[in-house]
Amino acid sequence: MASQCRLEDFLQQTMNMWDRIAFRRFGDILLFGVTSIELAILLLLTPTFTIADWIYVLQHVIVLAIALMRSAPKALDRSAPASAAVIVAYTYAYAQVIYLGWIPGEPAWLQVGWSW
Repeated sequence: MASQCRLEDFLQQTMNMWDRIAFRRFGDILLFGVTSIELAILLLLTPTFTIADWIYVLQHVIVLAIALMRSAPKALDRSAPASAAVIVAYTYAYAQVIYLGWIPGEPAWLQVGWSW
């Protein structure tokens, strides 16, 4: 009887884990998708990795794990300011790279950055 109870508990925990992974919220799917695309582009565009590149790759792997494994939120904020903050957070880094590639300029410190 006790072993059957433990088996049922184990199966229930397994089902809960699979439910958390299989039925994700939109935000988790968006986070996973954006991070996966960015990681794929990084892997395609970078012929060799330095230690800084590996740190960046590890950051993406951690974000992918968080997107898959985090629990459901206790509260949701679907207001316009919260949505605007998410949009800015997703697009700011890309907009900055596009802007810096678009305007003319000279690198201030060649050993740290790169020139276009």
